[in-house]
Amino acid sequence: MAYVLRDNKATRQNLESFATKHHPDIFFLNGHGSDYQVAGYNNEIILDYNNVITVAGANVYALACNSAAKLGSQAMQCGAKGYIGYNKEFILLSNSSKTAHSKDEMAELFLQPSNIIVQSLCKGSSADEAAQRGRQAFRASLRTAMNSDIQSDNDKLVPYLFSDMRCLTSCAPN
Repeated sequence: MAYVLRDNKATRQNLESFATKHHPDIFFLNGHGSDYQVAGYNNEIILDYNNVITVAGANVYALACNSAAKLGSQAMQCGAKGYIGYNKEFILLSNSSKTAHSKDEMAELFLQPSNIIVQSLCKGSSADEAAQRGRQAFRASLRTAMNSDIQSDNDKLVPYLFSDMRCLTSCAPN
């Protein structure tokens, strides 16, 4: 069963309360990040060194800039099963002319690898396996971008997709 803390529910207090009550196997955090923290609603810090014990026993995937640089290692030291994140900035480009109801093929090149990681974790893969599948999906996105129509902007996405693939990190257990 999945529980979603979305919008104004994505707060530190709600995350900690939810974790205490439900002991989830997987945390998917989607927000801004830094070396030491991940933010939720209104940029409130929901995970940092002071409460990283919250994710003990679980796999974590933080779609947040830089969080794997330091916080991922700290999570592992505090008993996380695995931590997947980015050790530098995660770059997401999108087509500003797309509406909420139309498919943004540019953004899809960046988001598909992230979705693969979440799906892999949900199917029971280890953090290392899920991260590897994510890197494979980034390679597929790179091929798509490189093989796109010469008039397309997709070929300009290659450096950003490559950067995201390189920065995707799975923190190893101690």
